Amino acid sequence: MNIIIAHNYTTYSYSNQSYELANSLAKRGHHVLFFSHNPGFEKPFSPVENLTVYGWPSERPTDYKSFRFFYRIAKDFKADLMILHFAPRYIAGLAGILLGVKHRWVYYHTAEASNLADMDGLTFKNRLLMLRKRICFLLFTKIVAPSVFAAEDVLAFYKQPLSGTLVVHNAIVDRFNNDFTKPVAGVVKFKYLGRIDPCKRIPDTVVAFNKFIEQTNANAELAIVGNGLEEERAFSLRNASERISVEHSIPYEQVDAFIQDAHWVVSPSMLETFRFVNLEAIMLATPVLANRVGGIPEIVEDGVNGFFSKDVSIDSWVELFKKAYELTLHDRSLYEKMQHHARNIYIEKFTLSKHINTFIKAIEAL
Repeated sequence: MNIIIAHNYTTYSYSNQSYELANSLAKRGHHVLFFSHNPGFEKPFSPVENLTVYGWPSERPTDYKSFRFFYRIAKDFKADLMILHFAPRYIAGLAGILLGVKHRWVYYHTAEASNLADMDGLTFKNRLLMLRKRICFLLFTKIVAPSVFAAEDVLAFYKQPLSGTLVVHNAIVDRFNNDFTKPVAGVVKFKYLGRIDPCKRIPDTVVAFNKFIEQTNANAELAIVGNGLEEERAFSLRNASERISVEHSIPYEQVDAFIQDAHWVVSPSMLETFRFVNLEAIMLATPVLANRVGGIPEIVEDGVNGFFSKDVSIDSWVELFKKAYELTLHDRSLYEKMQHHARNIYIEKFTLSKHINTFIKAIEAL
């Protein structure tokens, strides 16, 4: 089978899924073209037999130049299947229709309700953007959803039937060093890593943590790493407490150490299709505090590998911080069981090999 993948050809973070899928398909005898956005490549190369990797001619592959480039190469390749992500998906999908590619799959990364929260709801402009996206989805024969919730979100917002959706849970390569050790004495550490946008509720989380400290005088810290629409507000609220640190970013090579130094990874989003950082947390045997929303319950099980807040309110998160703090200090055996449960859930559901096998099974059934 001839297969085109448009994503990022790198082992970095989430993109590693496409990297490994391309290499696995090539090793099984399929012919694969990979169009890589980030990193871009000046010249095509073949890292393994049956796989050729191209960079795009434009910094953002959404223009006519990128369309012509893709169309010319895809025309000679005669693809049977396209698997498309992010920026180039629409120009590649259009090219696929014009070239008669039978199977055109597109990834659905972000819940539309999350986008609306970050864009001030259903304004006239946002309705037009949704209409454009709904029309663009007609370019594709199947939508790949990273969670069951994501598939349901596609149905709710875009009327895409579930029969036209393939659910393949996100996965991550196992980087755990088999060290379950967490700081035993001293401060209890809560950490957040991700975007600081309205749907993530980081300013409210900072307020909740400050209230938790005021009410308990707990020896605890909250470390936040991220940037986005509400980062300035998060930084300003941070200044009121020495227990809270906020950084714009850290190198990806430091993510594992950042998470493993935490007792709890914090995930206060009001909605998520999946939340990749939660997956990194359980892979690294770190329990998660979260809201019971979107695709998060497909990763986090209340009382097993984390805890859910009663609701998304500030007061509920104050109580959640209290609960996690007390358990960390006074029930170490239960905390360590939660660590092991986190690892077991990762191994049972979210290894990269399971993700690749699910994809290959769906592809080879075509």
